[in-house]
Amino acid sequence: MAAPKKRKLSNSFDEELAAQLQAEEEADSPINEPKPSFQRTLTQMMHAKHGREVTSEFKKKAKIDNKKFGSSYRVKGDDHEFGGSGKDEMVSTATTREHIEALRKANVASLDVEKEIGELSSVRVNTDALVWHQGPNDVVGHPGALRKKAFGQASIVGDHNIRDVARATAVKTEFQALVPDLSTATAADVQQAHKQMMVRAQVETVRNFSQPQEQFAQLGRPGSKALHVRYGDISNAGPYGQMADYVHNEREKQKWQAAKRMMEDKHLAPHVPDLHQEYLKKFGDQVAAQHAFEKAVSTGQEKRFNNATSSQAHPIPTNETLRGRAGRATTHGERALSPPRGRRG
Repeated sequence: MAAPKKRKLSNSFDEELAAQLQAEEEADSPINEPKPSFQRTLTQMMHAKHGREVTSEFKKKAKIDNKKFGSSYRVKGDDHEFGGSGKDEMVSTATTREHIEALRKANVASLDVEKEIGELSSVRVNTDALVWHQGPNDVVGHPGALRKKAFGQASIVGDHNIRDVARATAVKTEFQALVPDLSTATAADVQQAHKQMMVRAQVETVRNFSQPQEQFAQLGRPGSKALHVRYGDISNAGPYGQMADYVHNEREKQKWQAAKRMMEDKHLAPHVPDLHQEYLKKFGDQVAAQHAFEKAVSTGQEKRFNNATSSQAHPIPTNETLRGRAGRATTHGERALSPPRGRRG
């Protein structure tokens, strides 16, 4: 199989920042030394910068055109051997557009709208890492992740749209619970609500748009041709295993990020599994904690890890909040996040 093509970076980003991103990808290393706070990658920094730029452009318009905003807000992805993949906005484009309009109208004192939307823009994930089973041997994914033919337009998406609407509803619930009326909200209210939107978006993405390698192994590869844009026909064992490992590893990265975000909020911390908490407290940021945990698992030093054949996260109804369910996370173990797993591949 030919090596995947290099990323084509958008010209809207600073050349220096783009060069840093390329170095990060090639080195596969974190951008900062371990620190106690949440550590954003250069990719996330670029996505935040993109969100700020797009917001600055569109917030001045009397009416935001849905199609034009969607086109501008979209981030260019990667070209692979079997097709291109993009970046899924975990806080949906429609929700973000609605927020720009609402925040502009409310004119919340001291609120930096560009910065806030930039934060929402930073929570994106590779679309080709969003693949799951609808049932035994029935594998589907985010638009563009799985295709019927190389570089074809027809994607194998299954129930994606249902899951997408549910995630957007859950994310909106988080904001509305903390800010029921923007006209009386403070900048701090909006900032806190956005943080909870971001972590809920990650939690819902992990649970509904991906699955662990053990679940891929149990439910099996598809019986007919399905091309993953990175690895090819996953009806064959080799590409299927590579795809499963890739989705698994990207999923674990999102879990560590969500765990760190929740650890920084006392109202959400009960949702963080004990093992995540232990490593985060010891190593500070989520990058260092994940690396330490996965290294310990791979060397046999750490024998406590999740190997269940499905997610152990407890689903939160879309009309309820993480904060509202924190009590049951404590008393019944109904956490929105499942314990960490070792790295695959």
